[in-house]
Amino acid sequence: MKPSATPCKAAMAFCSSMARCFQHLPEDLLTDIAATKLAMVGLSPKEGAKLPSELSGGMTKRVALARALALDPELVFLDEPTSGLDPISAGEFDSLIRTLQQTLGLTVFMVTHDLNSLHTVCDRIAVLAQGKIVADGTIDDMLTSDHPWVKSYFRGPRGQLIAKRLEHASV
Repeated sequence: MKPSATPCKAAMAFCSSMARCFQHLPEDLLTDIAATKLAMVGLSPKEGAKLPSELSGGMTKRVALARALALDPELVFLDEPTSGLDPISAGEFDSLIRTLQQTLGLTVFMVTHDLNSLHTVCDRIAVLAQGKIVADGTIDDMLTSDHPWVKSYFRGPRGQLIAKRLEHASV
């Protein structure tokens, strides 16, 4: 059985298993890499020793992100990274992603329906509707788009909160 398929691993072992699969490094160095990556996403060594069943939803997402970072990628793919998180945890996770983008020079490709995540994390947005890209650009471009679906999505009740936030930021 591959290390990554072993059930009920502690978060630290789960994180180091990714590096172990692709890098031939001594075990103590793999442990150091895992500890560093867990610290980068805001998890302590004590939290790294926890089993998956002992982690909160937000901690689980942070462990998964640390594992993805174990190989020092230039590009990270995130699929609905804030789904299932309460608004405070989602905002913290968005801020973490943004910080990692800036400090590590990461490119983040994110699929999300969370308008707050789009606003916080994304420099460029592509909107899929009717099975194709119907708009792409910045959040400002989305807020001024004439495409009916984009208009409804970004200028609807939830989108108006983002628009107001942008207005206050520019004043």
